[in-house]
Amino acid sequence: MQPNHYPYLVVFTMLFACTSDETESQPQPEPQKEDFSHLFDCQSEGLDVARPLSGPGFDPAQGGLTGTMQENYVVHTTQIFVRPEQQQRFFQLVGQVVQQLAETPGLIGYSLASDPKCGDARTMGVWANEDAIYAFVGSGAHAEAMPQAVDLGFTGRTMHWSATAAEVNALDWETVDAKLRESDPDPIYD
Repeated sequence: MQPNHYPYLVVFTMLFACTSDETESQPQPEPQKEDFSHLFDCQSEGLDVARPLSGPGFDPAQGGLTGTMQENYVVHTTQIFVRPEQQQRFFQLVGQVVQQLAETPGLIGYSLASDPKCGDARTMGVWANEDAIYAFVGSGAHAEAMPQAVDLGFTGRTMHWSATAAEVNALDWETVDAKLRESDPDPIYD
């Protein structure tokens, strides 16, 4: 019976490859990033609204904005295409962020929605000013969740803009979606 030298040959080849100067000097190919831009082309059949636009300064039953009217507000919207295997973790983080929202000064109202056909999750919010939205984004549960976005989603985009009281009272998901389509994917996904 002949001895089997194959395992020794494999080990020798691996050791040689790991110590070879040629291997170290050869450039390694860059990993290819998958292009997810096609996700933005999905034709929605309608959003499932989990929470209609409402909050401490917005009551749809009373016609929208409540309290002292401002000349302008800040409206934001976000969209993330959640990885199917990350759904549970994503919604766990959403719950923590929603708890933070309830305690955030300057929040007028917010809405949450998703599109089962396209696989994205959405937010829409109205804020008293930019300082309020930036204070929220950069603190608490939201700040802790942001670095996880790349692991939780394929791609996404966010934007905010100034709106009058009349524009805020007329807000709906179609209007917000049209605005969102003007923006590019967030650079964190590049």
